[in-house]
Amino acid sequence: MDFLKKAAGFVVGFVVVTFAISLFSGGEELEAFEDYQSSRGRFTVSFPGEPEEGVQTLTSHDGDFDLYMYNAGSKKISFAVAYVDYPDSVFKKRSVKEMLDGAVDGAVNNVGGKLIDEIEVEYEGYPGREIEVSIASEKAIIRARIYLVDKRLYQLMVIGKEDQVTESRVYDFFDSFVIE
Repeated sequence: MDFLKKAAGFVVGFVVVTFAISLFSGGEELEAFEDYQSSRGRFTVSFPGEPEEGVQTLTSHDGDFDLYMYNAGSKKISFAVAYVDYPDSVFKKRSVKEMLDGAVDGAVNNVGGKLIDEIEVEYEGYPGREIEVSIASEKAIIRARIYLVDKRLYQLMVIGKEDQVTESRVYDFFDSFVIE
């Protein structure tokens, strides 16, 4: 499997599993949103409460990559940011378009989802994608933004039951994201 699809799928899979677990253990209501700063990730974003942090080392024919994940939410909705840094060798083999396509494909296929919408977006001139994915088995929706910033791929995700993933929640979260 292409590494980009694997990495994107792992992130989305991690968030889906975390969301499923939170259905049994998370709070009913979202905590107040607060700015969270990741000095390692070089970003700030507004999460509902303190996010759980995780790191996973992924191995591919391009080498080992550390995937950093941050996740917070409630029983009904989860907000996540993840990123991975790629070496130059990855960029010699793939175009930016191929990298973003791989990230989108991985995000959709590894959760058994259906791509509902995809648009090209930018963050301060850096290319990206915004997607909406339906997960019928969970009656859930994933809204995600994926940005390729220099050698780093950022993924922002909101996942939850269809009635919880509202435009205002999604765009408040997306718009709070700042790369430092």
